[in-house]
Amino acid sequence: MLFGFMRTQALAVTATLGVADTVGDEARDVRDIAHEVGAHEASLYRLLRLLVSEGVFEEAEPRRFVRNRLSDGLRDSAPLTMRHIAMAMGAEQYRGWGRALHSVITGEPGFDEEFELPYFAFLAQHPAAGAVFNRAMAAGTRARVDALIAYDWSPHERVVDIGGGTGTALASVLAANPHLSGVLFDLPNVVGEAHGVLADAGVANRCEVVGGDFFSDPLPPADAYVLAQILHDWNDERAGAILRNCRRSIAEHGRVLMVDGVVPSGPEPGFLKHMDLHMLVMLGGKERTEEEWRDLLAAEAFEIVRVSPAGPTNLIEARSG
Repeated sequence: MLFGFMRTQALAVTATLGVADTVGDEARDVRDIAHEVGAHEASLYRLLRLLVSEGVFEEAEPRRFVRNRLSDGLRDSAPLTMRHIAMAMGAEQYRGWGRALHSVITGEPGFDEEFELPYFAFLAQHPAAGAVFNRAMAAGTRARVDALIAYDWSPHERVVDIGGGTGTALASVLAANPHLSGVLFDLPNVVGEAHGVLADAGVANRCEVVGGDFFSDPLPPADAYVLAQILHDWNDERAGAILRNCRRSIAEHGRVLMVDGVVPSGPEPGFLKHMDLHMLVMLGGKERTEEEWRDLLAAEAFEIVRVSPAGPTNLIEARSG
């Protein structure tokens, strides 16, 4: 367990160099791979030898490597590529975890202690890191889209995707439900890139694009709000402020749909227990158990209707009183 940091960096280095994109079905000599990605041959071999022992790549012949299912996850062209997540995990997120002790003692983000500014502010000031982060988040869009597409939108007329980025998920929902109109709401510097996405999906005439801050600015009125992997970024106080803002504008008996994780309450291992600490260290946020979701929503006069599994995540549907 203590050597886990080495595994993280091995994957991050491999992702940053783009090694997975150079290794195919035919065995390839490490000399050629190193030349293509700009690495030291002997050192790259030692890296690949470790990864093969972890199930990433296969050594078909001595010093000759081929792709496998796990290495494909690091390909830039993979539909759900993990390449950019690996790159971020090995860079500023890795450094942020060096301050995990600070987070556990104070309940505050270790990232802020390490970099002297919050994570999203860091990304805004470092465009290269921001671009990697955006690519990493895009890899998870399919799970969010699938969860929202499966929902029954027939009772609704207008949906607002709060913190919806460049509109990929909302465009898919509107395309699948011609009776719906929508609003994409996110920071002004984010939603500026959404017009092309909406136009390509053929839904631009049914979707407004509004720039604003979901903590302080009035939200466009609607009978359904979507918060897709938004609330886990924030502690209960800040998440409650977002829900309170929703409460001010949502139609009577409207719905808030949260695509987010639900932490198992038992002792069994689970990815969300790792992600919960990651949210603490990076942002001061948290993953929540079903009971914690119910308490958070009840504090802002919302009641959970149902919690449905949705692939690797959950769809939490709540109604206003």
